[in-house]
Amino acid sequence: MENFILNQQGICVYQQCQSWEYVQMQKDNSNQTQYRCVSLCEETQMANQVSRVCEATYQCTNSFIYPSNTNKGQQILYVYYGVQDKLIYLVYRTFLNMIDQDSGSFVTSFSFPNGVQSISLTQNRLFLLNTNTKQILEWIPSSMTANILTTITQGYAKVTSKIYILRDTNQIIYTSYNDNNSLIYFNSVNQGQSSLLDQINLTSPQQTVSFFEDFIVTQNVLTFQIQIIYADYTYPNQQLYLFGNTQKQFEYLFI
Repeated sequence: MENFILNQQGICVYQQCQSWEYVQMQKDNSNQTQYRCVSLCEETQMANQVSRVCEATYQCTNSFIYPSNTNKGQQILYVYYGVQDKLIYLVYRTFLNMIDQDSGSFVTSFSFPNGVQSISLTQNRLFLLNTNTKQILEWIPSSMTANILTTITQGYAKVTSKIYILRDTNQIIYTSYNDNNSLIYFNSVNQGQSSLLDQINLTSPQQTVSFFEDFIVTQNVLTFQIQIIYADYTYPNQQLYLFGNTQKQFEYLFI
C-alpha cells in the first residue's frame, strides 16, 4: 500500500501523518480510498496505537467460554496479537494464555519463571520484570522465551513501571523508583546498559503522577501540571529532553 511501510515487528505503519496523529481512510464518490490525518478518530472507530490507523469497531458475533481454572485466579492485564503465529495472547501477571485467532479455541498456557512478572505492553511488545535479578526482559513469542533487555541500576522497577519506545529510533525508556517512592527515575536503554535521563521529585504524599501515552500529569489537591514527553536534539549535551513546557513544539512522541 502506498505510504505504508513494514516496521521491525511486521506491522504496516502509515508514514505521512505527524507522530501524534492517526490516519483515517475513507472512500470518495469514485470509490477511491482517501487518507486523512486526524488527532482523534471518529466515535465508530478505534485508534490503533501501533499502526496509527483509525480502525472500524465491530461488535463480537461469537463468544467463547473457558474453564475458570485457565485464569488461575488472576485478571487479564494485557491482550496482544501474534503477527506471525495468528494467536491472541492473554497476559496475566505471572503467565499467559494463547488463543487461536480464528477459532477462539484455547491453545496452551505458559508460566513465567519464578520471580518474573509482566509489567508493560507497548507497541505490541510485552515487557517483563525479574524481581530477583532486577532485570527487565522482553517476551519473544516466536521462541517462547524472554530476552534480557537491561539490568536496573537506578532505584527499583515495579509492576507499575511504565515503558516507552521512541518512534524514530526505537529507543526504550523505562521508569524506576527509589525506596520510599518519592523519586521517579526515567532511564534509557542503550546496548543493554541503563542510564539515568531525568527524574520527578514527589514533594508531598498528596502529590501523584499519572502516565499517559504522550504526556504525564503531576497533581496534588490544589494544582496540576501537564508535562509533554518529547525528544529534543537541539540540546548539545542531552540527546533526550523529557519534560517540556506545553507551549513548546514537540516533534518525537513516545507511544
